Amino acid sequence: MSELIKTIPLFRGLESDAAESLERLMVLRLFPDGHFITQRGTPGHDVYILLSGSCLGVIQSRSGKEVVLDRIAQGRVFGELGALDGGSRVRSVKAVGPVQVGVISANRFEDWLLQSPTAMRNLLSEVVSNTRELADRYFEMAVHDVETRVRLFLIRLLIENGELRNGGALDPAPSHSTIAAHVGANREAVSRVISRFSRHGFVESGRRRIVVRDIGALEAGVRAPV
Repeated sequence: MSELIKTIPLFRGLESDAAESLERLMVLRLFPDGHFITQRGTPGHDVYILLSGSCLGVIQSRSGKEVVLDRIAQGRVFGELGALDGGSRVRSVKAVGPVQVGVISANRFEDWLLQSPTAMRNLLSEVVSNTRELADRYFEMAVHDVETRVRLFLIRLLIENGELRNGGALDPAPSHSTIAAHVGANREAVSRVISRFSRHGFVESGRRRIVVRDIGALEAGVRAPV
């Protein structure tokens, strides 16, 4: 486990004894698909290290609509802000598929962090990176229309899957409801955008499958960083 910890960005470059001491502090927990590991607005008593699987950082409106703020990949740490400043959670974190996390109490994490300058520097870098990522998302929500946000989402997903090319495919593709949650829109608006893309011939959309026919047309008009 200590070798796995040292591959996590927050703990990269750690001395062996620091990694081993962190391992002893962790409690391993498994969560099923769709489980909310943390809830927005609740006290931040623990820090979580995502050891396997992936999660979504989401916020919910009063009507219950979910908006995805970010995707949390294996190796990422979450819950550190509330744990360090004693504030409440700024987002909810939901499991996508079964996940395994290492859980550390806030007090123990802070004590451990103070003993490791390397981890402290990495934490500052991680917080800055996350802040920039969230700032980009908020910019998109505020400035771009739904069509542009869908373009950006599809382009990011194609890049992550190594499919950013003519003929590149998302298979399985996310549902229109899932895309809507990521781009801050409703399912009907996303369905209209995907249908328009299909009519114009630069994507082909079928049941849980999207194929890019003209990547240049998909990227047209996109100005924000992806």
